[in-house]
Order: sequence, then C-alpha cells, then structure tokens
Amino acid sequence: MFVALFKLCQPDMSWLASFALSIQGFTGNFFGKWPDYEPSGLIAALTVLESVLGIVFITVFIGAYIRKLLR
Repeated sequence: MFVALFKLCQPDMSWLASFALSIQGFTGNFFGKWPDYEPSGLIAALTVLESVLGIVFITVFIGAYIRKLLR
C-alpha cells in the first residue's frame, strides 16, 4: 500500500525505488539521504507513518512470539 502511495506522491520515482523506500521505512532503518528526492512534505510524513506502523507491528509480533515460547 505504501509503495503505491509513494509512487502517487512522487511520480518520477521508480517502482523499485518506491519499494526500497517502503522496506526501509517499515523496518525503521532509513539510511539517511535518498537519491533524487527531498524528504519533505507528504512523502516524508508517509515515511514516518510507515516507520511508526512498522515498529509497532514488529514489536507486537516479537511480543506474541516470546509469549508463545514462554508457555
């Protein structure tokens, strides 16, 4: 979903670059400057939103997995 949103916000970004940005945003390890794009405006807000959702999702997944192991 975020790949499509990144592509809609920045039409000159390739699908592969949009996918890479989405993966980096979701896992919470965005590696600084992105080539050919300024992190401002709507695309920056979407990246931050995806980072927050990704960190929450990964935390919940790890917590559920650990609870399952402790049983």
